[in-house]
Amino acid sequence: MTDSNDLKLNREVRRILVKHYVDLGRLAVRSQRGRVTIFGHLQRVMGALEPLTPPIVEAMFYEIGRLRLASKINVRLDNWAFDGGKWKRVEKEIGDSPASLKKKAALKRESRTQLKSGHKERTGGDR
Repeated sequence: MTDSNDLKLNREVRRILVKHYVDLGRLAVRSQRGRVTIFGHLQRVMGALEPLTPPIVEAMFYEIGRLRLASKINVRLDNWAFDGGKWKRVEKEIGDSPASLKKKAALKRESRTQLKSGHKERTGGDR
């Protein structure tokens, strides 16, 4: 498959995503030799009348899979998972990258430490 076919495939995949009001700013779409990779956070654009549901997500990826130029589709989403033959929403905050998760854990530990030390001062435990 040529680079121009991959560009056409990217355009067709994006067309389908836009048709379903998907926010392309939170997704990345790549094609190489007919293999499509979609990764990121799948959500609708602000102002869409209804949220994404498992049947809508299923229909969307089925439509992408039927594209003539697509030979394989690899989908890696941080807020949806394909489990038991069905798409399921995974509750996850948008900013839950590995670095932000480490930062959140450190802040939790720090706040627990502050709570414990505050408790000791009130009870007179550290004299």
